[in-house]
Amino acid sequence: MEVKEKGLFALGNIIADSIETRDKLLDTSLLETLYSIFCSMEASKPLIDSASWVFSTLVQGKPSPPLDKFTKFFPLLKSLLNFQSKSAVNDTLWTISYLTDRNTEVVDKLVDFIDFPALVKVIAGDDIRDVTPALRIVGNVCTTDNEEVVKKIYQLHILEVLQQLLLREDMKKLHKEACWVLSNIAMGPPECLAEFFERKIFGLLANYAINLSLIHICRCRRYAVCRSRWSP
Repeated sequence: MEVKEKGLFALGNIIADSIETRDKLLDTSLLETLYSIFCSMEASKPLIDSASWVFSTLVQGKPSPPLDKFTKFFPLLKSLLNFQSKSAVNDTLWTISYLTDRNTEVVDKLVDFIDFPALVKVIAGDDIRDVTPALRIVGNVCTTDNEEVVKKIYQLHILEVLQQLLLREDMKKLHKEACWVLSNIAMGPPECLAEFFERKIFGLLANYAINLSLIHICRCRRYAVCRSRWSP
């Protein structure tokens, strides 16, 4: 392990120790260093991996750190999400998950920098370590009042992907999370709701009512009924 990688590894552990140490390091030149690494064409894969992990530790925790500390990194998220390293991709997924887990105003600032086709591809994949944060990102984004964003995700066949996920035994741990995402999508444009009925997703959700918390399923059905009554 190179000196820079060792240094980043040490800093990541210090950041994860407490909110106080996180905030102190946010006031240093650490973010500039990370930005330089991400922008460098000569940075090695292990160095990008270490930097991605440290960055993910900086954006998490409650209370959330100031968003303006990270806005310059937003344009880099798509390239990091498609970087040729599973470790960097996973850390980037968690980074976006933490960033979108704030409020709709923050989500609106982020949506133009999120690679939604890549997210849907991840959710349709087999690595539960990546599917988990990808689901949370989509669920968080679908809480926005911007129906165009929800429609954009819907047009990527997300309902089909989530339906398949609910049928997979190897993804059973994520079924409750998938129900939550569906409940948020149900609040979207009318065409989203129409496909809920066409795919008989509500019947599929009912099958999980015994084993899962009912709140997301009931919420999903409630929004669907309301929307179907008021939609033309």
